[in-house]
Amino acid sequence: MEIRKAQSQPSPLRYDLTKPNRETIEQRQPLDKPIETSADPAVDPEAAAKAVREARDAYREQRQTRIANAREARTEKLAPRFAQQVTAARNDYRAALDQRIKNTSGPQGADQLDISAESKVLIDRAKLLGSQDSAARSERLSEIKSLYEQGKLNTDELVARAAHRMLGGE
Repeated sequence: MEIRKAQSQPSPLRYDLTKPNRETIEQRQPLDKPIETSADPAVDPEAAAKAVREARDAYREQRQTRIANAREARTEKLAPRFAQQVTAARNDYRAALDQRIKNTSGPQGADQLDISAESKVLIDRAKLLGSQDSAARSERLSEIKSLYEQGKLNTDELVARAAHRMLGGE
């Protein structure tokens, strides 16, 4: 395989777009002369750098002030709208909640339950037995309390009954 060097002479068929610009630049500022600038050579570079830093810091402070003012103006402008949106969302939620409660509770007073006379008699008897049981229970509790106060609560009968219950008898 053979490697060929690129041709150093431009092809006559190619057009160089940059040639007119390069020639104009060479006419204005020939390359054999030093470059002329408008900078003052008597200016101290450290003083110039300090001036640039101060200007940059002043610009940053002004920019931060502008940003803070813009944020404050935006907040003042948008805060009422956000408050209205929050209030509207809360009201919508409450309305939807009320609607769900209304839908799940069903119509008021539509269902009725009729109790027959025999059932009423049974209910009254259950209430009477419950009150008798509670009277007997309260009597038994007062008896146990008096035994406890006398120190006679742990009788052999009570201990045997408790042991029988604990060991799975009842």
